[in-house]
Amino acid sequence: MYIESLELRQFRCFETLSLSLTTPMTMITGSNGSGKTSIIEAIYSLGKGKSFRAQKLDQLIQQDAQDFVVSVKLVDGQVAGMKKQKQQAPEFRLNREESTLATIATQLPMVEINPNVTDFFSVSPAQRRKILFYYMFHVEQEFYAVWKKANRVLVQRNALLKKQTKRTVELDYWTEQLIEAQNNIDQYIEKGFEQLKANYDQVLSAFNLNFIQPEDNLQLIYNNGYSAKNENYDAVIQIQYENDLKYGFTQSGFHRLDYRVTHNGKRIEQFFSRGQLKQMGMLFILSMAQGIFEIKGKCLLLIDEIAAELDNKAQQNLFDFISKTPFQSLVTTITPIETNELIKDQHYALFHVEQ
Repeated sequence: MYIESLELRQFRCFETLSLSLTTPMTMITGSNGSGKTSIIEAIYSLGKGKSFRAQKLDQLIQQDAQDFVVSVKLVDGQVAGMKKQKQQAPEFRLNREESTLATIATQLPMVEINPNVTDFFSVSPAQRRKILFYYMFHVEQEFYAVWKKANRVLVQRNALLKKQTKRTVELDYWTEQLIEAQNNIDQYIEKGFEQLKANYDQVLSAFNLNFIQPEDNLQLIYNNGYSAKNENYDAVIQIQYENDLKYGFTQSGFHRLDYRVTHNGKRIEQFFSRGQLKQMGMLFILSMAQGIFEIKGKCLLLIDEIAAELDNKAQQNLFDFISKTPFQSLVTTITPIETNELIKDQHYALFHVEQ
């Protein structure tokens, strides 16, 4: 455990809420609309500065209120919090002092498994990139600064490409800067992704999925966004220079990277069922959690509606896996009797929400 307690004020349906988190796993039960998902959404919004349900944080403010406050006390005594007023930027605090989202995120590494994980491999590459970059933020200390610099360089080069019709000294300069930034990103992501693949294989073995046979070839594949033939970025961008000028933007690079899972050479989203896709996405998220814990010694696992599109065997596999990990877990469910039976041999706290 590393979160000791949670405090909410005017968040969603909660005027106030105080929740003690004293066990490795906390089961949050309640009927639809009771607010159980809002509890893990609050922690998520504090650690990531956004919601996994709403487009804007203002939507999380309780009706007729002007702001909300989310605060967590960590086991080391630190207190991290966020206040969000209507139409204002969120304010972050650490130990009552002004802070930033990046600092709070560093203190609260987390991953989430929600019903949308079924669509993990069919969403846009941009959404998958965000997930991978979040993982890299936690496992490679220098990555965030490298990634920010690369984005600034990309913006500068694209701005020039929109205005220019031919190569200039200034455009060449920013092209060289982009090549350097891409090479730095490659160095970090290739290392991080190899560890992620190793963790994925380990988690896959632990789950022993009945729709994956021993002879099947299941692969987690990384695409760097510019070459499938191991060409270096310098060569690729020189070849594409004229087309970049023609279309007014940089066509290849870290902003186009992606990854996928294949089964015997085919992308799994093309033929796996929704329940199978949820399990595969779930395994990827658990692989991230494992990698983050290996580096930081802590990771929070948020699971919303555990029973959604998972049969009892799949749920049992998940609970068995969690019981052997050091993660702190918060799990919501609408079916307390069934779920409690599945975790009867585990140490957990039960929190029931009613409105």
